[in-house]
Amino acid sequence: FIIFLTLTLYMEIREATNEDISEIKDMMKHLFLTWDKIDSMDKIDKTWFSLKESSQLISQRMSSESKKYFVAEKDGKIVGYIFGLIEVRPACLDKEIGLIDELFVKLDHRKSAVGKSLTNKMLEWFKSKKLKWTITLTHSQDEGANSYWINFGYKDYNRKYRKKL
Repeated sequence: FIIFLTLTLYMEIREATNEDISEIKDMMKHLFLTWDKIDSMDKIDKTWFSLKESSQLISQRMSSESKKYFVAEKDGKIVGYIFGLIEVRPACLDKEIGLIDELFVKLDHRKSAVGKSLTNKMLEWFKSKKLKWTITLTHSQDEGANSYWINFGYKDYNRKYRKKL
């Protein structure tokens, strides 16, 4: 007899806590390194992630009513995170919209619904705040991210232009 064992990894999406900051910073660094490789304007200071200032920024965001981090845990290990916030637009009829600012899933957990689960959790939070719209930002040359967001139903909405001085 050949016995096949199937291991099902349990995934939990939960609000991030201060205990998660170190892991979030590590994933954030990897996310920002993606852009660092794409574009010379987005070169990062790798030492920033080891500074107290980076932990304080994430902690301040976590304590804000208009900002939220969620993490994905599989078997007790954090494998991805998402950061979103409520953007205020005073001149618009829809005064507030949801902005997904960061999403990162560790390489060995991609294609396993982690990103989708994190995104859905953030969208639920936006809906609970009675928001009607959500936007996201990514680098125009980050093909993986652009493909992900288009497949999730997002449409090209706004463009930024830049010029080196």
